[in-house]
Amino acid sequence: MTRPRLYSALTLGAMLAITYALKRHYSTADAEALRWILAPTAWLVETLVRAPFVFEQHVGYINQELRFAIVPSCAGVNFMIIAICAAAVGFVTHMPTLRAKLTLLFASVGLAYLATLGVNAARIVIALLLQAHPVSIAGLSSAQIHHAEGIVVYFSSLCALYLLADRILVRPRPKAPT
Repeated sequence: MTRPRLYSALTLGAMLAITYALKRHYSTADAEALRWILAPTAWLVETLVRAPFVFEQHVGYINQELRFAIVPSCAGVNFMIIAICAAAVGFVTHMPTLRAKLTLLFASVGLAYLATLGVNAARIVIALLLQAHPVSIAGLSSAQIHHAEGIVVYFSSLCALYLLADRILVRPRPKAPT
């Protein structure tokens, strides 16, 4: 195995370890253990909709007036895991050194966290809008529409993040002639 391939394999192994640990934590975590992602998400949603969400232990962040809760199953951790994997798998071979590969991985973790907060807050705001202004789509229930909205928001955001990373890391715009 060549050195670049070995470095890529080591980086992907580290990615698997990180994402496995994250998934394992998420699979058993309650609202208290997920405050690291629920609290900033709730703050962003509060800021966008100008409505307070209050933490309730064992549940998550709740707004009684809106009849809406930001709970562990809505934390966005699965999106974060997929975003980390997409960045690492998609771009590790474009990094020339082990240091660059590991920098990519750890930057991916941090940026995936930030992206998750923004995307998840946007998804929740859209869900609140759909709750306030119900729509009827092909006989789907409101729960099914909420689920479909999450899929559309997460998938389109993941594609946009990947294209942005590709533009920055692999195909930067050529400089204009001087």
